[in-house]
Amino acid sequence: MGVKLNSVVDILAGISFLFSAISGVILKFFLQRGSGQLGNLIFGLTRESWLGIHDVSSLSLIFLILIHIALHYKWVLSIPKFWKSTNI
Repeated sequence: MGVKLNSVVDILAGISFLFSAISGVILKFFLQRGSGQLGNLIFGLTRESWLGIHDVSSLSLIFLILIHIALHYKWVLSIPKFWKSTNI
């Protein structure tokens, strides 16, 4: 169950990242705020729709990263011990 859950979380996080990144690029470079292009559509979606996609995918990504860290908490806790043992 652990490996399967980790794989699902990783895949969903990757998909969320792609949606967040693509919508961010579209919002930044093609549907800028105050551009006066209210009727502009990209792939049939307005700026408000892209903002919704960007918000949901970004929040999903944060949530999935927190789950990913929780799944690997033993490794996270081992990092300070590793640093101490290597005199970094």
